[in-house]
Amino acid sequence: MNARRRSQVRLWSTVTLALIMAATLVVGVNDYNRQRQIDAAITELNVSAQELQNAIGYGGLIHHFKNYLLRPDEGIYREQAITAYETATAALARIDRLRAGAGGGDALGSTRQTLRAYREMISVIRAMTEAGATAREIDAAVRINDTSAVSEVEALKEQVIATLNARHDEIVRRRIVLGLLALLGFSGLTYLYLRQRAKRLRHIAEVQGTLFELMSHSNRGFVGLGADGTVQIINDTAIDLLNLPERPDAPGDSLADPVRGPDAWIGHRMPVAFTSPDGQRVLEGANNPLAQAQAGAMVTGAVVCVAHTDAAHPVRYIRYSCAPASPNPLGIVTALVMEDDTKAERNRQIVERTGRLEALGQFTGGIAHDFNNVLATVTYAVQIARNTTEPDRIQSVLKQAGRAAERGSELTQRLLSFAQRGPGEPEPVELRVVLDDLQEMTRSTLGDRIELQILLEDDDLWAQCDRGQLDNALLNLVINSRDAILAANHGDRITIRARAFSAAPDTGLVANPDGRPRSVEITVTDNGPGMDAEVRRRAVDPFFTTKEAGAGSGLGLSIVFGFVEQFGGTLRIYSEPQQGTTIRLNLPLGAQSAERAQAGGNVETALLRSGRGEVVLLVDDDAELRDVMATLLTTMGYKPIPVASAEEAQREVEKGSFIDLVLTDIVMPGGMNGIDLVRDLRQRGLDMPAIYMTGFAGYSEPAPDRAAGAVLVKPCEPVDLARAMYAALHTVPGSTPAPRPIPVAPAAVKSEAPPSTPRDKGSEQVS
Repeated sequence: MNARRRSQVRLWSTVTLALIMAATLVVGVNDYNRQRQIDAAITELNVSAQELQNAIGYGGLIHHFKNYLLRPDEGIYREQAITAYETATAALARIDRLRAGAGGGDALGSTRQTLRAYREMISVIRAMTEAGATAREIDAAVRINDTSAVSEVEALKEQVIATLNARHDEIVRRRIVLGLLALLGFSGLTYLYLRQRAKRLRHIAEVQGTLFELMSHSNRGFVGLGADGTVQIINDTAIDLLNLPERPDAPGDSLADPVRGPDAWIGHRMPVAFTSPDGQRVLEGANNPLAQAQAGAMVTGAVVCVAHTDAAHPVRYIRYSCAPASPNPLGIVTALVMEDDTKAERNRQIVERTGRLEALGQFTGGIAHDFNNVLATVTYAVQIARNTTEPDRIQSVLKQAGRAAERGSELTQRLLSFAQRGPGEPEPVELRVVLDDLQEMTRSTLGDRIELQILLEDDDLWAQCDRGQLDNALLNLVINSRDAILAANHGDRITIRARAFSAAPDTGLVANPDGRPRSVEITVTDNGPGMDAEVRRRAVDPFFTTKEAGAGSGLGLSIVFGFVEQFGGTLRIYSEPQQGTTIRLNLPLGAQSAERAQAGGNVETALLRSGRGEVVLLVDDDAELRDVMATLLTTMGYKPIPVASAEEAQREVEKGSFIDLVLTDIVMPGGMNGIDLVRDLRQRGLDMPAIYMTGFAGYSEPAPDRAAGAVLVKPCEPVDLARAMYAALHTVPGSTPAPRPIPVAPAAVKSEAPPSTPRDKGSEQVS
């Protein structure tokens, strides 16, 4: 018998049993109602028979009839006799109805005749009394024999009750049979249900076995978590990706327990630490992948780094997705799927670094030219200050030197930004500052041949992304436009426009219901030669380029696309041959605040004088910078102890000098850097706070394996140094400093739709 035939047989069997049970239920309910009717009829018959006997007997009609016979002048006895007659007649009618319903029996003819005789004799008594007859004469004339009527009622009652009881017994027997049939039907249905359930459980077990088999051979890791966050299912790949041991180290587990691998982790939590892809920040709370999964979040394709306590262990990147699970017998409420993304991430970093260095090389000449101007300004100012004795003149040239130094610091920061290593983290980025810096950076690169126009519709516009990657993306777009214009000798203008809006149909972003802006649009437009459809289609492909050999790597737009995708935005290309090109970037809107620029004033003044005589161990191998820093710390109210190396700092500590804070350079000659110095002081039991200074972008944020401490990039503003020192000295040792709150004020933004372009017909969307 094939599967379809067996399924049909099971279906008809189930339907038949269900019909039998339904019929049994209907008949049972009907019999129950009939049984109640029989019980009610027996009760009513007894009551009616008793009422009839009472109405006929000596306490009823006969009694009142005799009294009327003896006292015909008293009309009350006549009325009572008539009332008793009517009561007896009504009871007789009910008994007759019950008799007919029970299926026959004597018709109570004698009883009816007796009642009619009594009723007629009442009239006879009245007539004979009016005629003057004596009581004896009247009694002889109206005497009635009612013995047979009373016995007839009793006999009928017993006969009808016997008939009803027989019917009652028949119903009881039928209910017993129906109950057995119902039990049989229920047993059949239960058997079918249990059989089907057992088959389904076998099928589930087979599917689970197949699933486990597939999972065990999959190159993707899979973890199913229960409601309490414990593992309900896991495969070997996940254990390897997460660097888990073969068995959890849990209280009560025996070391001799033979269970190893996935089965050993069932019911346990996974002690895994994750960091951001750049390795700079430990992911905790809502940023932790396991916490996200347990909270029921839906994440697709996020990249994190698995932290390792062993420094020699290679860094591993994993790409994971998580989502809530449907109800299932395994108790899994959420599932994580992960894969090793180390190779792809390293390739991405190489591509990004290559593109960054390529872009860096495009404007290095301009930066060098600007930096030479800075050095010349400082040199001339110092020379003038040496050769003059006029205080006003000295102050004037020193101000010029200071402004030049600030300009040099900005140039250095731009270089460091482009040399930054690793993928960045999203943070609010002020577009006004980004575009101003971009204009300065590209001034020498573009020269007089090409005009760069910046249009910022809102001075307080922020994007949620990484500043360094945004700089790199915009610089790549500007350089691409420049190269296209120069190569074709067509065009002379590049325009960058930035604005906020709620959404647009071609962005893929959903508009806010209240019309508030939710994204930032940045467009880079040139009036160069444009692209044809094929070039436009392949524009974001890695290593695709229309430039001559050696003129470019073809990574520019690919890097821009990767940047936009990383931070949840979209990229769209509009271009037609000889009509120029527009690249439109949409990025999430960042925190906006005009108050960020107002962090100076009284606050800065107070910070620059916040020292109260605290002793600062100042460690820097640059003698000139060390002397200037010592003077600056003294003016802030601190007592500096300047030393030239980590070894000198150790000797200063060994001398017993009391130190409140360590302010140290990171990279120094002598074998021990600033991080090693602070770690050594911690091992000695000294828990004073530490602040690092460095000119290297790779140390701009503390990694998890570094000794705790803020990192400042040299050269930094005095107020930034003062703020970091104040925060470090007023934080409880061993705790994490609370982040400094950033005031946020609503910005005046515009939310109209993006500007239309006549080249919309020739566009490519990359999202």
